[in-house]
Amino acid sequence: MSEFLYMCEYFEITPEQFFSENIPKPIKLERAVKALDKLNDADLDRIIDLAERLAEKPGIA
Repeated sequence: MSEFLYMCEYFEITPEQFFSENIPKPIKLERAVKALDKLNDADLDRIIDLAERLAEKPGIA
C-alpha cells in the first residue's frame, strides 16, 4: 500500500483520482488545477472563457 501511495504522490494525484474512470487525464488536470489556483480572479475568468470556447470546437475532447 505504501508503494501505491508513493506512486500517487509521484504523479501528484490522489488515490481517488487514480481509480476514477470519470477522469480521463488526472495528472494533467491536477497540474492545471495547481496552476489555476495561483491566478487572480480576472485571469482565472479569462482561462475559463478560453477553455469553454476551445471545448466547443469540433475534435476537442
